[in-house]
Amino acid sequence: SFIPHEIIGDNSNPSIQIGYGNQRPVGTSDILFNLASTVPIFANEFNRIIEIAPEEPTWQNSARQNFRYYKSQGYEMNSHDLKNK
Repeated sequence: SFIPHEIIGDNSNPSIQIGYGNQRPVGTSDILFNLASTVPIFANEFNRIIEIAPEEPTWQNSARQNFRYYKSQGYEMNSHDLKNK
């Protein structure tokens, strides 16, 4: 089924907003699904952050740096190994 979404900056305020760079979402900020290689400057405004760490070395290095950042900021960390699922 269809899930309402929009590009950040459009006129409405759906539950799912798609952005890039450091575009700050409008309205409530429950979950950030970060597909970027860096942590957005507004990440601390979200209740939960989800990141995927592909097995490609460049992305793994970025994911490790992001993990260290989140940990240093006191985020509760949970990892899920989906490789063998």
